[in-house]
Amino acid sequence: MVDPQLYRMLFEPDTVSQFPIWFKNTLVIVISLCLISTSFVLMVSYAMSCMRFKGRKALMNIAVMLQLFPGFLSMIAI
Repeated sequence: MVDPQLYRMLFEPDTVSQFPIWFKNTLVIVISLCLISTSFVLMVSYAMSCMRFKGRKALMNIAVMLQLFPGFLSMIAI
């Protein structure tokens, strides 16, 4: 069993391991990238659903095919 003291030591700031700073930086980057990617997906999905243009059906089919591969490949891995 792991000693809980080790986890407490991880969050104490020292000169060798600055884990709290690294964790905060990672969290800021992840949240900002999530918001940016969500906004782009919303803009593209709005354009695909409301606007009529040549090649719309082909793009939607390609998008569906691309979204199927990660799930299918993860099922194979399991």
